[in-house]
Amino acid sequence: MNDKTEYFVQLLNDHNTSLNEMIDFIYSSTKKYNIIRIVKNGKLRVIYNANEDLKKFQKIILLFLQEFPVHNVAHGWVKDRSTVTATSPHCRKKFVGKIDISDFYPSISFRMLSIYFLRWGIHKDIVFPLCKCLTARNCLAQGYLTSSIMANLLFYTTDHRIASLCKKNKVEYTRYGDDLIFSSHYDLSSIINLSQKIINQNGFKINDDKTMITKENESQTALNHTLNKKINVLRKNRKVLRALCNNCLNDGLEKHIPLGEDADKFISKIKGRLNYYSSVNPETTRSSINKFDEAVRLYRMNKDL
Repeated sequence: MNDKTEYFVQLLNDHNTSLNEMIDFIYSSTKKYNIIRIVKNGKLRVIYNANEDLKKFQKIILLFLQEFPVHNVAHGWVKDRSTVTATSPHCRKKFVGKIDISDFYPSISFRMLSIYFLRWGIHKDIVFPLCKCLTARNCLAQGYLTSSIMANLLFYTTDHRIASLCKKNKVEYTRYGDDLIFSSHYDLSSIINLSQKIINQNGFKINDDKTMITKENESQTALNHTLNKKINVLRKNRKVLRALCNNCLNDGLEKHIPLGEDADKFISKIKGRLNYYSSVNPETTRSSINKFDEAVRLYRMNKDL
């Protein structure tokens, strides 16, 4: 066994389980996940919710996956990186291009995962149960806690080829999940076309409706950020959040908590959004933060009366 194989076996042992237990679980008739179907932006999304036994093994696998390299152009699900770091290199450029991968997770098959681990020298007796824990219906599962990092690992070769192409042509390239972003002071048409070929050659499909190039005199956006002069959250999103904070202060926060939602959960969600917007542009968010904090203070004061 190579070092990575031995490390995985040791990880299992360190977490009071074993490879044999993992294999027994995989072959058992136990239902491994529940399926949740939601509609987002008019499109049906299937979410797989792993059961507790499967999650136990996935948490161990997640530690194991940290031993594999993620390309430096990847910003999604990478420590100390975010949509801000993914979009910052593309500010104030004459041309900004975007490519969107269609059905990113379902495109990554059980076979692709198996080949990936075998190429790293992982023992074949481990590869099968490992890939079974990572997939549902023979592809990477939306909703599994391992899917995001696994997608980054599988896309490494594609990232490397595109990054090399861009470096030769003085083009900035970053990726956040299934969103690929390019920018340059020169026309991007040929780079976008060649990148699309690389993506297809590596087994992925492109969402043509979301693939585009915008010029500096147009609105250049990526990952819900504007890029023309300085990075900022899209104006329409800032406007909606600003209005919510104003209304919470003026009408009372309790009137704006969605029916059936816990108040603390709602407060945490809005504060998270405010903190994120503030990390992008503190100046445009400061007033909304102050108003929402005051609305929360008044809500809790009235609740305690």
